[in-house]
Amino acid sequence: MTNELQNFIEQFYRITSKIQQMRTKKISFDGTPPLQTASIHFIEMIGKHKESNMTEFARMLGITKGSVSQMAKTLEEKRLIRRVKGEENDKDTYFVLTEEGRKIYEGHEKLHEEMYSEIETVLSELTPEDMEKAVRIFSRIESCMDEYKHSF
Repeated sequence: MTNELQNFIEQFYRITSKIQQMRTKKISFDGTPPLQTASIHFIEMIGKHKESNMTEFARMLGITKGSVSQMAKTLEEKRLIRRVKGEENDKDTYFVLTEEGRKIYEGHEKLHEEMYSEIETVLSELTPEDMEKAVRIFSRIESCMDEYKHSF
């Protein structure tokens, strides 16, 4: 393995480790209850996809409907979301943010705006060709990771 490849892989691992650390850290927005990233992302999905039902949230989040239901129950107990039945089909379950849930959604959106702005500044230095190469690299790494995880 070349030194460049070794350095690249080590940096990739450092980045993924930092992302994992961010996912496990609890975050609070303007006095709201501290939540882990998974719960915050579910609140984000509810805020952005108001017409989506439980099945659609499971697909978007890449988790089971049971996991969505469990997460929803926890957020309901914290009074951050409300569960509502569909008007046309009462078997469909939808979710609505409470006022406190909306504060989390808006705080998370602001955090993303700040973070994405910094990333956008870095990426603006790339040419369109460089960006295309970077996307291809990430896609191929993702494919390798998909293959690798299936070998367990």
